[in-house]
Amino acid sequence: MDAEGGEKIEVLWELYQVLLGDAIERSILCEELYGVSASTLRTFRNLQGIEPEARFQGASLDQACQIWRQTPRQLMDALLGAIGISRPRGIVQSGAVMLFFEGETPNKDE
Repeated sequence: MDAEGGEKIEVLWELYQVLLGDAIERSILCEELYGVSASTLRTFRNLQGIEPEARFQGASLDQACQIWRQTPRQLMDALLGAIGISRPRGIVQSGAVMLFFEGETPNKDE
């Protein structure tokens, strides 16, 4: 959060991405040197509104990068809800574009 209370998600993602890139470039990506604690990852998930069932792959530093690269779930739900689509729980964005097909998305009221 910045001084005005706004989020700096892109900055957080970029900083973790630089750290991950450095670890990979030096071939020293290991939990001992670049580990992010499970409690920190849980806090990141909570800040982003990501459900516990969402699964992120890779080392903990890579997971931190993936978490901060997600659209905050509250924002995603508002945008999808405006066009009548419910977001599946536990979904993980893995690219620039996500497709939702009619009939594959669970009803929010179920």
